Amino acid sequence: MKSLTDVVAGALHPDDSVQTAGIRMGDHDTSKWPVSQDRKLVGMINKKIPSGKW
Repeated sequence: MKSLTDVVAGALHPDDSVQTAGIRMGDHDTSKWPVSQDRKLVGMINKKIPSGKW
C-alpha cells in the first residue's frame, strides 16, 4: 500500500527503477526527487540526464 506522500507528492520507492526516476524527473523538469519508504524519506535522486535516457 502506498502512503499518502507517495500518491500526492509522487515520491519514488526504493524499488523503483532508474528509468522510472528519469521519467518522473523529466516530466517535472527537476534534477532532484525524493525517495520514501513507509512514509519516511530514505534518499534523494539528485541528477538528471537531459535526454531522459539512463
